[in-house]
Amino acid sequence: MRRSQRVNLRRRTSARPSLHLRALLGVQEDLLDLVPSERLRFTTLGATILITTCIATISFGTALFFAFGNFGVIELLITLLWGLLVLTFDRWLTSGPSLSGTRQFASRVLSRLILAIVFGVLVAEPLLLGIFNTAIEGRVAQSRQELLLQFESKLRTCNQLSDPENGEQESRNRCDGFRLTSSEPVRARQTQLQRLQDEKKELQQEIDGIVARGIELEDAARRECAGVGGPGTTGKSGEGPNCKRLRAVADRYIADSDLDGKQDRLMGLNSAITVTAVGIDNITSQTIDATEQSIEAEVDRAAASQRGVGLLERLRALGDLTSQNSYVYTAGWMLRVTFVLVEILPALMRIVMGTSEYDRLVRIREKGQIDRWMEANAHVAHDLFDALESRQRELIGELPIRAASRASDD
Repeated sequence: MRRSQRVNLRRRTSARPSLHLRALLGVQEDLLDLVPSERLRFTTLGATILITTCIATISFGTALFFAFGNFGVIELLITLLWGLLVLTFDRWLTSGPSLSGTRQFASRVLSRLILAIVFGVLVAEPLLLGIFNTAIEGRVAQSRQELLLQFESKLRTCNQLSDPENGEQESRNRCDGFRLTSSEPVRARQTQLQRLQDEKKELQQEIDGIVARGIELEDAARRECAGVGGPGTTGKSGEGPNCKRLRAVADRYIADSDLDGKQDRLMGLNSAITVTAVGIDNITSQTIDATEQSIEAEVDRAAASQRGVGLLERLRALGDLTSQNSYVYTAGWMLRVTFVLVEILPALMRIVMGTSEYDRLVRIREKGQIDRWMEANAHVAHDLFDALESRQRELIGELPIRAASRASDD
């Protein structure tokens, strides 16, 4: 049996999965048949590439699901394209024979490792979101509840009926965008009530002064008429001139002070204060009810906007968990390192494999193909070389003619 027949028979009887795994690397099976001891190494390397591609595809699909909240046909196509990109990248990482030498290591091997680490980090983060999904969703729910409580507290603070302690302008700056209902009608009524109360206070003080002064004058007239001795009295009882004069002074003081009119005005102020206070109570009750309904509506609207949990929100929640829980922090970094190592495993395996006998055979074949091409196209290179020499001679011959032409022109 000839050698080619034996090779074809071996390929037909070999396990199909291993052929496909090695095909991921672009292995030339006819050359690998010459070194069968290396077949297992390349099969394992192909399986590693397939595993890393599957992990990267699942990771990217998980990220899309967390980002959009669903997984449809478009997301599936994007995920498959990402998996194809990772597969192509890993094939490039492991393609070609291994290199030796410091310069070659820095130019290809080190660059491949750096790119593999970057891809590993991109793959690891979505998988961490899936692994810690329960804790992340709990943290997101807690954060959202805290934000809703802060939002509601801000609304209630900025919609109070009483003026803030820090001043009107500062309150407006701090509560910009949080005002729900106008409290100006209530404040106008409160200002009116305060003005009425201040006016009543001043009028009451004036009436009290008039009454006190009238009582003093009446008391002086009574003591004079009763003959009570003391300062300002004659000590003689009866309706004498002084008694009549003091009574007249007291009566004239009461009449000139318009005590009755001021008391009537005081009664009017008391009535106006009562009406205004009742009106304030009614308006305040209506404003409070409207404000409460508006606050509840705004809080419900804010809660409704928090239905979907986005990718950035999950990443922020994961960051909060790792910063607050040392166990999650340690486990997260261990998983990240593990996923990064898995992703760079194909490149590491190819570097560790070194230059194998199969690699040398590939170089020999490539060198032979180059030599055969050079032999087959030697006449082309010879004709090109002759054409270049002929053109060079023509240019050299033209130099004296051009020099003489320039001299004649001068």
